[in-house]
Amino acid sequence: MKKLIVLLLTVSMLLGMVACGNTNQPVSKESAVTSESAATSETVVEEKKPEKIVFWTNSFASDPKVSTIICEQFKEATGIELEWVSYPKEDYEDIMMAALMSCKEDELPDIIAAPDNLGVLLRQEMLYDLSGLIENNEGIKALIERNPSITAEYEMSDGSVYALASSNFQSMTIWTRQDLLDAIGAKQPTTIDEFTQLLRDVKAAYPDMIPLTSPMSLKVLEVMSNAFGVQYSIIQDKNGTFYDPTLTEEYKTFMDWIKMLYEEGLIDKELPTNTSYGAIRSKYNDGKAVMTVMWDNTWQTFQNAMDKNTEGKGQVGIIEPFETEEGVFGVHYKNAASPFVMTTGVDPDLAQQIFDAFYGWMYLDPQGVETSSYGPRDYSWSVVDGKYKDNEGGFDIGVTMQSVPPVDPDFSYEFQISEYSQKRLDMSMYIRNIVIEHADKVMKPFLFFEHVDYAGIASDLDSYRTELFYLYITGQKDYDYFVKEYSARIKEVGLENILAGMNAK
Repeated sequence: MKKLIVLLLTVSMLLGMVACGNTNQPVSKESAVTSESAATSETVVEEKKPEKIVFWTNSFASDPKVSTIICEQFKEATGIELEWVSYPKEDYEDIMMAALMSCKEDELPDIIAAPDNLGVLLRQEMLYDLSGLIENNEGIKALIERNPSITAEYEMSDGSVYALASSNFQSMTIWTRQDLLDAIGAKQPTTIDEFTQLLRDVKAAYPDMIPLTSPMSLKVLEVMSNAFGVQYSIIQDKNGTFYDPTLTEEYKTFMDWIKMLYEEGLIDKELPTNTSYGAIRSKYNDGKAVMTVMWDNTWQTFQNAMDKNTEGKGQVGIIEPFETEEGVFGVHYKNAASPFVMTTGVDPDLAQQIFDAFYGWMYLDPQGVETSSYGPRDYSWSVVDGKYKDNEGGFDIGVTMQSVPPVDPDFSYEFQISEYSQKRLDMSMYIRNIVIEHADKVMKPFLFFEHVDYAGIASDLDSYRTELFYLYITGQKDYDYFVKEYSARIKEVGLENILAGMNAK
């Protein structure tokens, strides 16, 4: 941990102390009351009101006009100033973590959006327990009861809750050019062998196209590895015991299958470097790939591209997920994400009002829900003849901070969406319902957030596992090298002891 803090502080110094002490992006909170009034009666405490909420995020760093409008809307609704500090997405995690480590407690922001490594912040005792605040807010409490996924990943065994997710759970699936599959009489596969043969048939019929492309992330590849009974990271078995499957026979079987696909040209040769999701979508949209692994809400983007690039002849479909003895092939589960957290820099006397104002507006207020899902009205979108219209002239739904539909399943927009947008939502829910139907084989629960010791090593271990994975499937290194190097790394980071501690709880 000391090495991590030194590294983060070094990044912070190199970035000129981006948040704390930077006059262009002030983060120090202004006290809403004098020190004398802070020690008065309960009645006075209830009358206290925060003058400003400081919010760190990676949203709209490149378009500050949007955040300015949102702050104006928030002030109008709550009477509280929202100071929006936005960092570029590509640098957000490093800058935010370094700045937090260098802040004094009274300089910490009130709310942070989407920090990846919550375990580190919890270890540093920087996160505020939201449990009591949730209990006192009937609207948020009811929302969580109807949609428990927004806190499920952030609950501790003692009942503490340290984050609320600003999105519903998502999944990935294998999207197809259904028109091309129909042209060769392809049928939906029901086994891994049948899927492999389908890829061979596609390669033979369309030799100038990539049969299957995908992001390189091993987490994403769970859309296929889950069917082999393995995940990219640690797993809990049926008895609840944590173990690392990386050196198991099941994991090697999956790697050998991917290696075979790679050698036969059935999967994208650029798979090891496919870090850009946009580039992968483009391969599919531009007719370079017959199938692609992508998010469950991508139907509209893909179908619009098909209509444009194929003169209406292209048809988007999916590989229907199927069960194996070990898991499910064709669907990947991703927990509700993009958490909002409160830091320990929050004035305890004002914590409830800060919580009610920020979370209440973001999750419950109609304007807040629409703004966080689509962007500000009359800037990002407008209502024309009762229907939503994207002001940028692109697709008629654009997701910003939350997911569409919003986290509240009972929420109803004031406008109508297009037939295309409705199809997109319907397709998303269709795929997510498949996940729910096969929950016992897809949603393998692992409360990453609670196990802070594992959180401290997970990122490094995942990166190294990924590096070794691609050295193996591309034929640059053999399996003995994979085992030797991975065994050395898990010994170096103390994974065995960490797992023992997790299993002892």
